[in-house]
Amino acid sequence: MNKKIRSLICIVMVMFTIALSVPTTVFAAKEELLPPANLKASSTTSSITLSWDVVECATGYRVFYKTRCGWQKHSDVKGTSITFNNLPSGKKYTLAVKSYYHCDCHAGRVTWSRAFAIIEAASAPEVP
Repeated sequence: MNKKIRSLICIVMVMFTIALSVPTTVFAAKEELLPPANLKASSTTSSITLSWDVVECATGYRVFYKTRCGWQKHSDVKGTSITFNNLPSGKKYTLAVKSYYHCDCHAGRVTWSRAFAIIEAASAPEVP
């Protein structure tokens, strides 16, 4: 192996070692996010509103809906509620929310709660 390649390998190894030794105590507190608690749904004939409690250290929440093919992302929200509008009357939905922590100070790293908060909800049927 020539000298330049060995030098490059040594530099990379030193950089990797330094990167591993950088303290991450600020971020470590956010490593184990909980899923949102007290997920609730309320509905009208054409909408469903989900709401949940704030998760400590979360910077946002990702909302999902279940299809025959599995879970699909609906949106990311910063608050603790979301409304699905223009829904067909009386249709049932399985919805989920997951909390996350995003920090630009760690190369844009995102940490997710390990679990979802899941709820089944239905838009209210129309009354004749």
